[in-house]
Amino acid sequence: MRIKVGTIIYLVIAVLLLIYGISIMALQSGSKFFVLWFIVAGIFALAALVHNSGVFGGFHRGMRITLWVLIAAGIVWLLVTQLLVVSAFFAKPPKGLDYILVPGSQVTESGPAPITKFRLDAAYDYLSENEDTIVIVSGGAGENESLTESSVMKDYLVKRGIAAERILTEEESKNTTENIRLSSHYFDKENDSVGIVTNNFHLFRAKAIAKKQGLKNVSGIAAPCPPYYLPNNMFRESFGITKDFLFGNL
Repeated sequence: MRIKVGTIIYLVIAVLLLIYGISIMALQSGSKFFVLWFIVAGIFALAALVHNSGVFGGFHRGMRITLWVLIAAGIVWLLVTQLLVVSAFFAKPPKGLDYILVPGSQVTESGPAPITKFRLDAAYDYLSENEDTIVIVSGGAGENESLTESSVMKDYLVKRGIAAERILTEEESKNTTENIRLSSHYFDKENDSVGIVTNNFHLFRAKAIAKKQGLKNVSGIAAPCPPYYLPNNMFRESFGITKDFLFGNL
């Protein structure tokens, strides 16, 4: 059987997605999202088989239309959510915020993971330039963490030279919604100015959640993300936005 050009393209995409998923799994990024890369790779591999066999043309017309509608809807969903993600990539806050809030993410006993370190470094830069600003580090201990995220984050900032009395901790939250809700008892949501410090891919959702919870004067402070992690985290964020929208958190 002759292999069609389209089949080769589908197979190449499947292999690349599989390799990327394996690499994310090996990097132990702190979640099981790498499994979705395997699923998408499998879908492209299946598409290659279907395309090369020509079986798609034998499907009932209604089934073909339904499949194309689903594919189109998926593409639109991905484009819309990714545009929302990118819209907050370069957010810069005003000077002199009353508080900045750093939502927790992966930590280890030896310190913050790369994603978390970028958040903390952005917080450090802002605190160094705005000496009256208080920082809230937020996050409990995840399933694969022996220490609370907030305790590790506070220790990192103290070691970098931020005075301990400028650092407030929230040690119970498990996700972004809880990060903001449980940290909000430290400030006045109506009157205090608050900056959310998180990685660029996560900032749109975090800021939208904060506004939903009643923060009237909230800004975003965008921290970078290691380039190799970025596709994984941006793709995951599409699902995060969808989940929080459906649960009424946005």
